[in-house]
Amino acid sequence: MIKNVSNSTKAPDLGMASFDLYTAKGLLEALRDEFDIMEGSVASYRSNRTEKNAAILAYGTNRSFDAWNALLDALLDRVERSLATIDEVNK
Repeated sequence: MIKNVSNSTKAPDLGMASFDLYTAKGLLEALRDEFDIMEGSVASYRSNRTEKNAAILAYGTNRSFDAWNALLDALLDRVERSLATIDEVNK
């Protein structure tokens, strides 16, 4: 009796790669929004330089950098996965 054996592998999921790239686009837009918020804080500080505003700016900057790092990590992960899938298809 002959067994039906398949040597094929699962095809890469280009739909998921596309989804990851759209997610990366959304993360970039969120990062841009974070920069816009930071720009507003810096502009506010420049127009009214007080110790209170300096403290608010420092706190906001620290929070923004944490948000930027988290967004960038997620973004890089999505892009790397998408590129790996696309590279697999192009082999």
